[in-house]
Amino acid sequence: ILAHRCNQCSSDPATAPLMDFGRLEEFREFDDEDLSLTREVIGMFVVEAPRRLAAIEAALAAYDAPALAAAAHALKGASGNIGASALQSASNQLEEDARQGVPPDAAARLERLQELWSATQAVLANWV
Repeated sequence: ILAHRCNQCSSDPATAPLMDFGRLEEFREFDDEDLSLTREVIGMFVVEAPRRLAAIEAALAAYDAPALAAAAHALKGASGNIGASALQSASNQLEEDARQGVPPDAAARLERLQELWSATQAVLANWV
């Protein structure tokens, strides 16, 4: 699997595009005609993203800033790997802020992450 590129991690979550399809296109070099590798990577992301969101939710429930930062970091990396730019950017911002403590608006941010996940999942389902 290609390494995560973090050139978009510092972008503003409010303006980040939902997807960077160029990231998925990069897999073509290593893929077959049926896009088996790309489909597998997307499939892994579709399975893992809800788990990562659940970890963020659990960290919030426990008011555990280090766990929140770690969970947001994991979602950021997974999102970046497939080009889910908006999810990556929002996760990055949550991770950075959680390093200073649980942000007061963390519940709203989780809700936003869940909305971005839903939109990203729909786009990926149509892309494949």
